[in-house]
Amino acid sequence: MSVIPSTAFARKAILRSLGDLPPLPAVANKVLAESEKPDASPSKLEAILQADPAIAAKALRVVNSAYYGLPGNVSSLNQACVLLGVMQIRNIVLGMSAVSAISKTQFDKGGLSKFWLHSFATAHATHLIGVNKKIRALDLDVLFVGGLLHDIGKLFLFANFPEFYNEVLTSWAEDRRPLYLVEREILGVTHDQIGGEICRIWNLPNALCGLIESHEGPFTLESEVLCFPLHIGDEITKYLYERDEYPYSPLIDPVAAEWLNFESGQMKQLIDEVQHKVESMKGVVSQLAA
Repeated sequence: MSVIPSTAFARKAILRSLGDLPPLPAVANKVLAESEKPDASPSKLEAILQADPAIAAKALRVVNSAYYGLPGNVSSLNQACVLLGVMQIRNIVLGMSAVSAISKTQFDKGGLSKFWLHSFATAHATHLIGVNKKIRALDLDVLFVGGLLHDIGKLFLFANFPEFYNEVLTSWAEDRRPLYLVEREILGVTHDQIGGEICRIWNLPNALCGLIESHEGPFTLESEVLCFPLHIGDEITKYLYERDEYPYSPLIDPVAAEWLNFESGQMKQLIDEVQHKVESMKGVVSQLAA
């Protein structure tokens, strides 16, 4: 028996709940503004982050993880900025801050660890694809953040409407239609649409909002090209790290697949590299979920 009275009811409840969305931590907005200045510096970024020790500590854990493979132990965010660059630290802080705001509600920590693993895997896969396709550096930064936050709408649904979303997943597992179709049918709205709206409420860059809102597809030849690497990275990561739910090859939209134009050997190399890289995150994701 359905726990949702109707699709209209579910949609109204979800959209109303977005009105009560917690604000993005102030440190994230300040870091975002500082990173866009021509004279942004590691010392200025570190000074801003000192106002939020919890976010700063999580960012340092990520920097010191095997994911980045930096020599020795990085003891300060100033040093991290020097080694990785201001934009990369900004990306990490934005990801930590956004998830922190959503997951302040009651949330299963095992599920949150899984979310982080999938997010970093998607960010890495998306970045690799972007580099391979010679996407400009500025857009690569947007893609990386898009990878970290692409499922923020799903996190919101799990945190605030677990019974609703479990019904979606149960129905999806039974008929194997694309997830966004099941979401639309049961909830009247999709997790990527919710993610885009969350980004707009938080006044995040328009390019990032649009990317997150459209990453599931379907795509046409007129679709924003930056959606393709995120969509492909997401599908590859689902295949790698959610094999129980995705026991088949990555379900890549045909328009995105044509844009990628990878031979089977290239796709295998991409999947192998993502798997190898993200194994290095397993030791830190539980700390991020704490």
